[in-house]
Amino acid sequence: MEQHGDNPGRSKNLKRGVNLTDSPPCGPNPSSSKLTRWRLGRQFAGWGLMALGIAGLILPVLPGWIFIAWGAVTLAPDVPFFARLLDRVAHRVPPLRAAIERVRGVREN
Repeated sequence: MEQHGDNPGRSKNLKRGVNLTDSPPCGPNPSSSKLTRWRLGRQFAGWGLMALGIAGLILPVLPGWIFIAWGAVTLAPDVPFFARLLDRVAHRVPPLRAAIERVRGVREN
């Protein structure tokens, strides 16, 4: 940054009339921070359900496919692979279409 000789503390931008003290704070938007935490929590829960489902495929006590399906539905808004997978399942299995749309929050016509 270039300094002026008459006032060494002022930059070239301040000399032209740009006052940096009047600018909005550079911190994160509170609503976007809340959405980011929600999204991270949803991803954490979804991947946890996937891990539980994989463990359920190995262990005879745990129903693995249910947890894998639940994890896929949870991760679908954030992971495009699971969104495409749910679209394919909804297309191929029409009785599940209403349930998938209800879980996603899409209104039926």
